[in-house]
Amino acid sequence: MDPPDEEEISIEVVEPEEPEEPEEELPEEPPEEEEVPQEVLPIVRNFDVAPGDHGYYAVRFLEYMNDILPYRLPFSTRELESAYWIVDTLLDMGFDESLIEVQTFRYDVHTSSWWGNALWSLEWFEEEGYFDFDGVERIDYSQNVILTIPGRSDRTIIIGAHYDTVGSAGMSDNAAGVALLLESAYRMMDEDHYYTLQYIFFGAEEVGLIGAFYFADHLTATEIYNLELVINADVIIEGPIFIYAAGYVTDLPDWPAVTLWGEEIPTIHENSLTMEIDDFANALAYDGVHLVAMPQAIFSPTDHLAFLEFGVPVLYFYGTYPPEYPELFVRNILHTPNDNLDFIMADSPGRIEEGLHTFLRFLDAILMMEAVE
Repeated sequence: MDPPDEEEISIEVVEPEEPEEPEEELPEEPPEEEEVPQEVLPIVRNFDVAPGDHGYYAVRFLEYMNDILPYRLPFSTRELESAYWIVDTLLDMGFDESLIEVQTFRYDVHTSSWWGNALWSLEWFEEEGYFDFDGVERIDYSQNVILTIPGRSDRTIIIGAHYDTVGSAGMSDNAAGVALLLESAYRMMDEDHYYTLQYIFFGAEEVGLIGAFYFADHLTATEIYNLELVINADVIIEGPIFIYAAGYVTDLPDWPAVTLWGEEIPTIHENSLTMEIDDFANALAYDGVHLVAMPQAIFSPTDHLAFLEFGVPVLYFYGTYPPEYPELFVRNILHTPNDNLDFIMADSPGRIEEGLHTFLRFLDAILMMEAVE
């Protein structure tokens, strides 16, 4: 017999386990520090104007409009914000709200302006992308802000400036005019002036003088009769020569602006009021305040054109370069990105302060005059 099969014995070899190495304890990461937003410090600008001097308040208004209210496009939310700011500023000065009116009008309103309404201009603004700026939206209406300071007489002097702009901070065109009006109004608030003073901050100038013509179209016969003078401040710091144009016309050209390009200039009339304005300018020259008379500029395409048809004297303030200046047209600030406070201060130190001082002194003299026969 064969011997029985032996059971197969399997021997499992167990290798000794290597001792586990303790996990290396990594140092704890420091907790992430919360990001603390850095304080945005305001730009410090040094203006050469002392407290109490003409222009001291105006440069502060300019700074605010440059830093907080740029791109004041006509018929936009930013233009509306600017109107609110003008009203709030007048109230902060101490004017009673009963003296302030906001006159609203739509973009498609038809006025007696040579441009009719704002439609074609707004289409161009949109094509150029002006309404693409952050925080600026197109809306259907604009507005004039009107402050009336009663005088001893119902005879009225209008002092106007538009506050909308074209695709920039709009310092020359036309925050400087707005700042001029705001400081002038503050200076006149408690004065004993003969004439009733009506400060008008016009909207929608850049799309056809719509605000100014809307205002003029809605004047009553009595209000037109009481108009003594219309003053308009536009691009007053555009150049180093400070111009005033005074006069009135009885024969208005079909398209007044063509007179600026060599067309025949209608007769510009003067009267005792415009001659007194000339006397004020001449007297200021003895005090180092220099103004140049250029009557034909009353036909410039800006807001006072809306009042020429009434046959009342108009007075236009602006700044420019001399006609023979070789870079007259390439140095324009208005309607360019250079129309901002810091460029103008760096490019032309002192021009802002001098322009505001010059026209504020001139305004003081005109607004405080007694009745002119």
